[in-house]
Amino acid sequence: MRVTFRPLTPFKVPVDLSPITPDNLEDMDIGEIRSLQISLGSKRKRVDEVFSVELSEDAEGEVAVVFMGDFSKARGIGSGMSKGSITVKGSGGLRVGEYMRGGTIVVEGDVDHWLGMGMRGGSINVKGSAGSYVGAPPKGSSKGMRGGSIMIEGGAGECVGAYMRDGSIEVKGSVGLFPGLRMLGGVVVVYGDCMGRAGARMKDGRVIILGRAGSILPTFQIEEVRPSVRGVRERLEGPFYVFQGDLSEDGRGRLFVSKQSNPELEYLEKLL
Repeated sequence: MRVTFRPLTPFKVPVDLSPITPDNLEDMDIGEIRSLQISLGSKRKRVDEVFSVELSEDAEGEVAVVFMGDFSKARGIGSGMSKGSITVKGSGGLRVGEYMRGGTIVVEGDVDHWLGMGMRGGSINVKGSAGSYVGAPPKGSSKGMRGGSIMIEGGAGECVGAYMRDGSIEVKGSVGLFPGLRMLGGVVVVYGDCMGRAGARMKDGRVIILGRAGSILPTFQIEEVRPSVRGVRERLEGPFYVFQGDLSEDGRGRLFVSKQSNPELEYLEKLL
């Protein structure tokens, strides 16, 4: 079935949408869905006090949830979901796909920080841009993304893939500082530029930068120049400078930096 939610009025305070997932709606009728409790600011509200809800029984397969409108003040869209799909016809807010285990999320606008926080499986596709901490854990935790895939068509902020253990993150635009911070596995691909310090304190995994890489940390050692590198779905044509690090952590991670986009690094070839 397909369930569509349209806000009755624009949101002026944060709204927690974590209860509205395909898993939770799977065995509900329209009355039960409308009576679900969600948080709007500091108040508890019934879903039908906040949204108009439409249910289509003729859609085949798993539950498909559609959010229509501006959800930039939303929190926790797709939290913990393991099946079905969620489509956001607008912006998505904070913590989209947090602790996600399966299914698919598509956001047609931008999202805020902590996209895919603690994610374990499934896929997220953001047509716009994302904030910082994509795939990273919440503050105070070291358990980052452990599986699944994230594709961001625009750019992203700082610390993309921080503490990441497995899975893939692709950013078609540019990113801020510290992509791959304390990374333990998986792959981060940045098709645009990076502000610098990629892979800081990483122990394993791969960070690939096709644009300008900014500053390369001195704790990374150049190994070779490689003509191409395996990306997420295809081989990416280089050539690429290949660095190992972070040596301050006895790391064995790999940082791949486009030679063509970073001609100032040519002097490093004398070290090979």
